[in-house]
Amino acid sequence: MAEACATYLDENVAAAGLFSVDGVADRLVAVSTSRYVIFDGYDDTPEGYGPASILAEFDRDATSLQFSDDGHLHRVTLQHGDDIVTLSGDVTAFGRGSQGRRLVLEAMGAPSV
Repeated sequence: MAEACATYLDENVAAAGLFSVDGVADRLVAVSTSRYVIFDGYDDTPEGYGPASILAEFDRDATSLQFSDDGHLHRVTLQHGDDIVTLSGDVTAFGRGSQGRRLVLEAMGAPSV
């Protein structure tokens, strides 16, 4: 997923994974060198999975992050000015998509993943 996001954004992407964004499931979230990007999901194309379109993006230097977890369910709230988005996802060892979510949280600097 990270490679597909890097191609779409034309910049380096440290991590990408699927999260629920403000309660809507399966949004693709990418952490690039300069921003956090939320896509509307991904396309299942013959070339593989890839982002479809950008829903929101946040500048990494100007966005505050607040982390919380309830067992295996982790949440991160991104805030820049009046724009606020909450990402949530399960990071259990064998959960579908957990590895991507774990990599995104680590790239964001989550204290415990």
